[in-house]
Amino acid sequence: MTKQQIRNLYSISLVFLDGLMVAAAFVVAFRLRQRIPWPAPLVNETPINDYSALMFALIFGILIVLFFYRQYYMPRAVSRVDQFYSVF
Repeated sequence: MTKQQIRNLYSISLVFLDGLMVAAAFVVAFRLRQRIPWPAPLVNETPINDYSALMFALIFGILIVLFFYRQYYMPRAVSRVDQFYSVF
């Protein structure tokens, strides 16, 4: 594998893992809201399948924002400190 192929694979894996983590956060937040009656108990409890379109829109939106902020662009010879700085 060439360095360019490795960088492309790394960027693709970042996009995939970011999408997976957003989906996991959505499911965890949904489950927490079901279990914790705060600020008020749930009135209409619906299954998570009803929110699947919202979850995919959220994943798509967050990935687009990260793409436009160039979080998936890996310039040459970037140090870990520079990567850390770009995240924060």
